[in-house]
Amino acid sequence: MIKFVIPAFNEAENISKVLQKIEKLMKRMNKNYALIVIDDGSTDNTKQLLKGFKKNMYLISHEKNKGVAEVFKTAFNSIEPKLKENDLVVTLEADLTSDLKDLPEMIAKAEQEADVVLASCYAPGGSIKNISFERRFLSTGANTLMKMVFPMQGIHTYSSFFRVYRGSAIKKAIKNYGKHLIEEDGFTCVVELLIKMDMLGLRFAEVPTTLDLSVRKGKSKMNVPKTIAAYLKLIHRYAWKRG
Repeated sequence: MIKFVIPAFNEAENISKVLQKIEKLMKRMNKNYALIVIDDGSTDNTKQLLKGFKKNMYLISHEKNKGVAEVFKTAFNSIEPKLKENDLVVTLEADLTSDLKDLPEMIAKAEQEADVVLASCYAPGGSIKNISFERRFLSTGANTLMKMVFPMQGIHTYSSFFRVYRGSAIKKAIKNYGKHLIEEDGFTCVVELLIKMDMLGLRFAEVPTTLDLSVRKGKSKMNVPKTIAAYLKLIHRYAWKRG
């Protein structure tokens, strides 16, 4: 079983297309799947659109916007009790920027060799298109800094949301860290997850991807100054733990 975890906050312009693309891909791959969408207090009609999409979908709603870290806490705690060791959990953006063309290769790697597979725009063969200088500077700088402070063999992109986790990896992480699995706020929580899973000795792999921000409708939810501060906080909290 493949379980898709999709955070959604004011994604009315994108979410239906994302779900339809997943449905078509899973049908073509002949895979059993479920969609777990967390509506994080949307103020547009995201929630109404989701209620109309009933096939294989489970909707979890936050009454107010809590941020992506709380979304992943909600999602992982919700699915973990029934998660099987060989299940796969796919996390991706609701704004069309996760390129599903790369998912079959990511799934294959997770089924064969890796506990966590990342879609990587910085891996050889990957690229970024249609991104502002400010966002490119932040993304490139943050990933370079993470590689220096938290080196991981073969990993080029630390901040990607688009990942495939083996069920066994999530279960092991929750067993070891419990309610402390995600302690960071905001977008850096996905970097924190990677660091903590690396500390458990889990196996990682990457698939090169193209991150094209022109496919997304609507504005990014990232607060750049806040995200920079969060990266510095992350380094302060975890650098010493890895020796």
